[in-house]
Amino acid sequence: MFVSISSEVLPQIREYERMSTTVANAYVGPKLTVYLSNLERQLKADGLKRAFYITASNGGVMTAETAIRHASATLLSGPAAGAIGAVFFAGLLEQKNLILMDMGGTSFDVTLVSQGRVTLSTEGEIAGYRLAKPMIDIHTIGAGGGSIAWIDGGGMLKVGPASAGSDPGPVCYGLGGEKPTVTDANLLLGYLNKDYFLGGEMRVSEEKARAEMKRHIAEPLGLDEVAAAAGVFRIINQSMADAAKVVSVQRGHDPREYALVSAGGACSVHACRIAEEVGCRSVIVPRAASVFCALGMLESDIRLDHVRTFNAVIPGIDLAAFNQTIRQLEERALAELLSMRVERERAALLRYLDVRYVGQHHEVTIPIPGGAIAENHLGGIAESFHAAHERLYTYATPESELEVINLRVTAVGAVDKTGLGRKPAGGPDAEGARKGRRRAWFEESGGFVQVPVYDRDRLSPGHRLGGPAIVEERITTVVVHPGWSLAVDEFENLVMERER
Repeated sequence: MFVSISSEVLPQIREYERMSTTVANAYVGPKLTVYLSNLERQLKADGLKRAFYITASNGGVMTAETAIRHASATLLSGPAAGAIGAVFFAGLLEQKNLILMDMGGTSFDVTLVSQGRVTLSTEGEIAGYRLAKPMIDIHTIGAGGGSIAWIDGGGMLKVGPASAGSDPGPVCYGLGGEKPTVTDANLLLGYLNKDYFLGGEMRVSEEKARAEMKRHIAEPLGLDEVAAAAGVFRIINQSMADAAKVVSVQRGHDPREYALVSAGGACSVHACRIAEEVGCRSVIVPRAASVFCALGMLESDIRLDHVRTFNAVIPGIDLAAFNQTIRQLEERALAELLSMRVERERAALLRYLDVRYVGQHHEVTIPIPGGAIAENHLGGIAESFHAAHERLYTYATPESELEVINLRVTAVGAVDKTGLGRKPAGGPDAEGARKGRRRAWFEESGGFVQVPVYDRDRLSPGHRLGGPAIVEERITTVVVHPGWSLAVDEFENLVMERER
């Protein structure tokens, strides 16, 4: 029987969060046990002799055995892997400020990378349930290729958050879907190639998409199908731009200082329009855009989070008890890390404190130095808290006493990174990669125009082209909108720049 005990899942104060996290762990754990056990059995049968790892919400990885025990720590693992991929990209491209956008079939995830780092939160909410587990700060909305277009009671066009998913999926799939989606709109606008969907392996029906767009959206609004599809396109772009503003503008970051990273199979059709609305001047489409989260997984270190409540006031903290408690927590964290066969020289321990002003309800997590904490360290700890509090809430009161709530230790096991090789740049002429032309709709051009279509696999470092244009690969389409140019960098990423 799978048993979740709160003293193991989350040994910290706050009854509600502790109970909610433990219940989530108990709900997810049995399903994860079956799934990972079957996967492990199959991998071993196929010859895998090493342990395999599962991504966690904190952006690290853990063994399958650990993931089963801490199932609630895996609930945002997919988007978290993409965030780590963005951190990897920030270092690779020497561009420390990025906004990662990841659009798939059902959701749109946005993560801010500032000065090469993501923000970690110690709690969050998933499907209305509070989770007090360390997780990368990711903003998610229901916006994807399968998001359904609909008209509300007031006659307003809406898109999402309901999704057609993959079964039955968008109308154009021909698998039984009857409600028009973002993918159907993109097909009608000429952005997607009906003859090259999934590299030509899957046939899609423009006729079915047109019929359902007309029935559900165009006729009730008194529009033609193309105008209705253009409305769907504008609304979903605005929704995604608003999500990007949540992690940037609303948190005091200037998007003009950031580049957008467009990941996921569906995002690059919309990326230029989102960038224009947000205020970014460049968009990077990684070579591995459609599997960007998988790339992030390969760059993730092993990370195991441990927490224990320790209530004290600064000044006046009992340093002997404090050091004893954090030492015990570190010993436990290190032992668990080494049990995963991590070599000792690859292991590191990171320490944090949850601190608040006396009388406050919510605390701020700050790093603290290693080794025994002495009286002369307390001033530096207090200064770190005041600075963090002012950065988050625009004020600090250094004269106030501080209350320590929780001790946190993260055990990190460094893994070998994949890296990406550079390729020499050639000339700018991309004519050899052109595969044809087709009609695509652009508002500033007054409707449909004939645009060149390029084969992504035939574009090489150094190639340049101007918009409007379309770049196709098997599971990703990149739309270069008017007023934008595209260049291929030395890592084979597509870099789009706003020309005006």
